[in-house]
Amino acid sequence: MKTVINLLFVLFGLIFFIGCDDDKNTNKVKTTSELYSEHTAKLLNDITDENSSYSYCQNIVEPPKKGNTFDAQEFLSEKEFKQVIFEKFSLKNEREYENLIGIKEDLIIDEKLLRDGLSIVSRKEFDTIRRYGTTEKTREDFYEKYPDLFFMSKPIFNKDYKVAILDFGIGGCLVTNPFVFRLIDGRWEFD
Repeated sequence: MKTVINLLFVLFGLIFFIGCDDDKNTNKVKTTSELYSEHTAKLLNDITDENSSYSYCQNIVEPPKKGNTFDAQEFLSEKEFKQVIFEKFSLKNEREYENLIGIKEDLIIDEKLLRDGLSIVSRKEFDTIRRYGTTEKTREDFYEKYPDLFFMSKPIFNKDYKVAILDFGIGGCLVTNPFVFRLIDGRWEFD
């Protein structure tokens, strides 16, 4: 009888441990950072696919990861760029600004989510060619390695991921007012 009870405990123990396997937990809630990365990849895929005017884009320089830093701030002050965001999203107050996705979040783009033929060039590698003392040959080699190089700011999304702003283009200055995109029928389109 003791053997049967011991076998039952072992059987129930196995069932319990097998049932608690975290890899099979399909109800995992995604973090804001994971959602931000997924929506950024979807936005990039849609605006660079074969039907877009940016279909020749193969490489994108990694945008700043931290905070609300934008390359455009080299030409616009933080206050001026913030005003652009307020205007593009028709924000009424600071609280609405703080609720935008991409203002406080770090951006780490999961390259596995990008379409075939599209890759991210690390900020560190790109910055090496901008340093003083870099030869013309180094720059030529870099641009040969990464043809059709595009630049982007961190995208900013509304809280529902239905509207996004993004400064995106082939020039490295990013001094334009950012583009507004809307998610229409599951696809990001220029506004």
